[in-house]
Amino acid sequence: MNSGNGLDLFISISLTYPELHSIRYDSDHDIISCQIAVQGDIATDQEKHLLTRFKQCLDLYHTMTGDKASIMRVYVQRLSEVTLLHYERDMNTMSEGEIGLLLNLTRDIISNRILYDTGDSITEEPFKNKVKQNLLRRISKDEDKHQFLAFRKQGRVLVFQK
Repeated sequence: MNSGNGLDLFISISLTYPELHSIRYDSDHDIISCQIAVQGDIATDQEKHLLTRFKQCLDLYHTMTGDKASIMRVYVQRLSEVTLLHYERDMNTMSEGEIGLLLNLTRDIISNRILYDTGDSITEEPFKNKVKQNLLRRISKDEDKHQFLAFRKQGRVLVFQK
């Protein structure tokens, strides 16, 4: 995938889903990594159920779309008082619909424990597209930097390039 398309998807996901705690994009390797923060610990049986459902549903999704993911990793990281769900994917076959599926599954299984920014988010499509185009224009100026990080704070999406 061309890194411009990867950046476009990275920014779209960053602007659209406040449930994503952070999003990293490595354009050199064409890998995106998303994190969902969950309040407290996830029980072992709930974690197993969640990971199994992710795999089943994502395999079915990929079969239906005709895509074959070369990289797809889902894992859990336990921190004190917070659990992070990590989702890593290659950008060649990634879609915004896949992230939507992942978040819907998470909401179904861990409904009221997802931590997300409650600030005002961008909901109007024309405004969201304008913000996305401005971010793409600014980010694309420095061709030597190929790793990106986005997270939300008080309704704003902060994007860093390194």
